[in-house]
Amino acid sequence: MIGKVPLPMVVAIEYENDIKTFQEELLKLALVRCPLKVGITYTAMDKTDAKNLKRGQDRIQKRLESIMATLANHTLEDPKTEYLILLGHEASETAPLWKFDWHELTFVSGQHIKDAVWKRIPDALSEST
Repeated sequence: MIGKVPLPMVVAIEYENDIKTFQEELLKLALVRCPLKVGITYTAMDKTDAKNLKRGQDRIQKRLESIMATLANHTLEDPKTEYLILLGHEASETAPLWKFDWHELTFVSGQHIKDAVWKRIPDALSEST
């Protein structure tokens, strides 16, 4: 706060541990106005295969495309607004429950989301040099 005036929101973070309902968090992120928006979720805990990861990534990207297209018909967003989506994927069936491979999708509002590419985030503990 500056005196009695609240500071503007600089970052919005939405978290959902069930990827099936993550679209609600994506919608909340799209509706709020701030320069950085972060969404965090996980793939199904009992499915560690690559198909499950790809299915989750595709689901998120398609939901975001739909949300962004619908909102663009009704309101404008600063084209420099940054989005960061983090997707945790269980590393393997034998890995500890807290061990995830993390993947990120980053894009700016002015960029077409189809051009955004998922990237695996290196594990700082096991892949450090």
